[in-house]
Amino acid sequence: HGTLSHWLFDITQARPAPADKVAELKIKWKNPNLNESQKTAIKKMLLAPDVFLCQGPPGTGKTTVIAEAIYQWARSGYSVLLASQTHLAVNNALEKLLSKTYSDPCIRAIRLTNSRDIQRKIDESIESITEENVLENFYAMMKGHLEAKFLDKWDSDDAIIENAKADRK
Repeated sequence: HGTLSHWLFDITQARPAPADKVAELKIKWKNPNLNESQKTAIKKMLLAPDVFLCQGPPGTGKTTVIAEAIYQWARSGYSVLLASQTHLAVNNALEKLLSKTYSDPCIRAIRLTNSRDIQRKIDESIESITEENVLENFYAMMKGHLEAKFLDKWDSDDAIIENAKADRK
């Protein structure tokens, strides 16, 4: 089956996702704007037994594919390490994960850095998930999620009950 070093130097050593499994995989997509090519790439990525190589010219949606795949893995209980040769690529993928599209408690991202020099390369849009801020951001996100799921519904139900009482009088 090989090891990471085998795949890095010869990607043909990696086993592809079984085509029949890709075709039958049903996914509840978080991003409603994915095209069919992106959906197929994500399915192959999720089912790849070894490693999956995603490449394409700028603007083809690689970051969108990465964000959706990370979301799907996180939703399934997996931990994901996102690494790149550039800070910008990591920041862009994390920024997409922090967008309203992927607002979900299963996304608990943290942007790790190893020096103050790298810290300066952190974009403002993902500063909320740096080591110093991640816990505060997580609690704020959980508060918003719980309010939307439960408290807002209770307030709405209370209003309906009060209106029904007023109509009976």
